[in-house]
Amino acid sequence: MNISKLWSKIPKKVLKYGTIGVVSVVVIITVFISYLGLKPIKKTNSKSISKLSYQESKTKFESELASKDNQNISSECKSKLLDRNRKTEKVVIMFHGFTNCPAQFEILSRQLYDQGYNVLIPRIPYHGNADVLTSEPEKLTADELVEQIELSLSIATGLGSKINIFGLSGGAVMAAYAGYFYNEVKNVFIAAPIFTPQQFPAWQLPFLINLIDTLPSLFIWWDDKTKENIEGPKYAYPRFSLKAVKAFITLSNELKVALEKNQVYQEDKKLILLTTQNDPAVNNSVARYLIDLWSKNSDTLLISYQLSAEKMPIHDFIDPNQKKANIDYVYPQIINLLNQVN
Repeated sequence: MNISKLWSKIPKKVLKYGTIGVVSVVVIITVFISYLGLKPIKKTNSKSISKLSYQESKTKFESELASKDNQNISSECKSKLLDRNRKTEKVVIMFHGFTNCPAQFEILSRQLYDQGYNVLIPRIPYHGNADVLTSEPEKLTADELVEQIELSLSIATGLGSKINIFGLSGGAVMAAYAGYFYNEVKNVFIAAPIFTPQQFPAWQLPFLINLIDTLPSLFIWWDDKTKENIEGPKYAYPRFSLKAVKAFITLSNELKVALEKNQVYQEDKKLILLTTQNDPAVNNSVARYLIDLWSKNSDTLLISYQLSAEKMPIHDFIDPNQKKANIDYVYPQIINLLNQVN
């Protein structure tokens, strides 16, 4: 077939308007993408932290955390407090992973308690439902995550003189946010932080946040093949909501903007970053970029440690019910790193 002859037979008007149409579509797509990248992101609302006595902290835990664990929440997924009936030298707040629940820390929390910590494990809103296919997580907002951070910090002030925060995955984003913006926190331990999904660099966060805003409610299976029959803890959700992803990465974006502008004066703190090589869910380069900014622009001491890919090839290396979790290898590393800064 002679393409040039075929092309010559196409009416000039068709060529003209066809070209205009293609150019118009390209322009519209370009403008839309630019809009998503440049549209301002609504900032979260934050308040000061009220300092409590030990008894006030116990009361606040019962009235504002435990009271939210209704009959729809799995018994193992309720917010937990391990304490010695008094304020101790050190307390650790543990924020669990995205789509998981406090049961993820069942063994590790007791090991930390044995090390002398009072331990607070709040259940992140809309997590831990007995119906693991619930659509509740799509309601999650960044403001609710900040409210959870501030409530947890307030409770922790009466539980220990030195506040440590430990977080995994989405919980690590909350821990980093709390550690940077609130001076009540002395030590920050972030494990496999999902500041952005693996495919996205940090500069695309505004685009991703605004893109999710334009999309309808959407849930994605962690494993397309096994779906609700995925291996692992039965209390963890087998799928995730894109709207809930937006809540976490909104905190990531606020942290990124503040770090790049060096907006917050940092008192003497210690920061631990724990990652695993070839994490299938997390962009480790983004984590290193943000944490390096943090340590360079402040007096914060940074300790960075990477788990062996051979011994720990998965994102959730904490939950003892994850088939490939090697807790006999990971837990001693975590306890040793945390004890180094306490």
